Amino acid sequence: MKPTKTLFLMTLFIFLFSLFIGCSSPTSSDDPPPPSSLSYTGKTLPAGLMGFPYEQNLASATGASGISYTIASGSTLPAGFSLSSGGMLTGTPNAVAANAKFSVTASATGYTSATADFSFSIDFLAMVSIPGGTFMMGSPAGEYNRYSGSEAQHSAEISDFEMSIYPITQAQFERIMGFNLSYHQGAALPAGLANGDKLPVEMVTWFDAVAFCNALSDEEHLTKVYAISGESYNPAGNIIAATVTATFANNGYRLPTETEWEYACRGSYANKATETDTKPFGLGDGTKMEYGLANFDTHFPYDVAQGGEYNDPAGPGYKDSTSEVGSYGANNYGLYDMHGNVWEWCWDWHNNALPTNPPKDYEGPASSPSSSRLARGGAYGPAKNLRSAHRQFSIDPSYAYKDTGFRVVRR
Repeated sequence: MKPTKTLFLMTLFIFLFSLFIGCSSPTSSDDPPPPSSLSYTGKTLPAGLMGFPYEQNLASATGASGISYTIASGSTLPAGFSLSSGGMLTGTPNAVAANAKFSVTASATGYTSATADFSFSIDFLAMVSIPGGTFMMGSPAGEYNRYSGSEAQHSAEISDFEMSIYPITQAQFERIMGFNLSYHQGAALPAGLANGDKLPVEMVTWFDAVAFCNALSDEEHLTKVYAISGESYNPAGNIIAATVTATFANNGYRLPTETEWEYACRGSYANKATETDTKPFGLGDGTKMEYGLANFDTHFPYDVAQGGEYNDPAGPGYKDSTSEVGSYGANNYGLYDMHGNVWEWCWDWHNNALPTNPPKDYEGPASSPSSSRLARGGAYGPAKNLRSAHRQFSIDPSYAYKDTGFRVVRR
């Protein structure tokens, strides 16, 4: 074969081979690039509270725009919850859940999807830690509308404790006790409400309240504070008599002492241990109780600048009923409804005179001349009764009223 022809054939072979290689190469520039992957990381979400709306934004995937979110295949959300395509988790849980787990898949057109794992708990009760300390209990001599015979100012000291951030609700009481005798339900529900689940429980005697504390302690495997015996009941089912003793060293739930209640109600402020010029209220600037601060009889607001309680015939927003817990702002300890909504049972027997030098963690007098227990907070009455120091509402522990409930504490 002639050299020229041989060279031509070799050149043709190389050309055809290069074409073949170019057409079959997986790295050809004509092929689309492999899809990119989204990045999505799960986490433990904040705890929710049974009976209260819950919302968390889970739209945290990155790597593309137009990402949508769905519950991953084989995964389920706890009852009462839903997930929007935009990644918003919402719901009102109706049951307690411990470390509920679920998975969410993030997807976008042209991208490899990513799945992330989440978990959260639904608690029965929300508590806040109250740091112990010393404060001036009672009211200063110049406080308007004070009761001088029962609000003598004195120094009191308490240890750290936890307090429920809301009064106990109807749903919580029924969940633990199996019944709900509250007035504000059914036909007596406040306007606009479908049920009374978030309203404070009322129509409970003092004995019912301590029985709830013990039942909740049992539920959470804590050591009960109260020993209760010899119960008797009225036809409605309230406990109207019993022998009750308390062991405050136990770690179960209990009613607050009135010292704990007032300490918590006043909130945190400068020089709390020594300040004698204390304010009437633990909300706002402390000098007034007006529409929007609490559920109370707005026909009778309070303002230090106007000499304390005054008359407002218009009474804007007056409900004449309980309101859902947490409807108004919290104090700076994170406690809601310490002023207004319901009177709250305390542990203490009522004694008109306060001790001048009580021991630390004073548990109240050994008995009451009137056989009454104390309630604090003022309910939805006039503002002067909502003052932090007000302690004139003493009740026979066998009585139940439509404006009297309670909250719980523990150490």
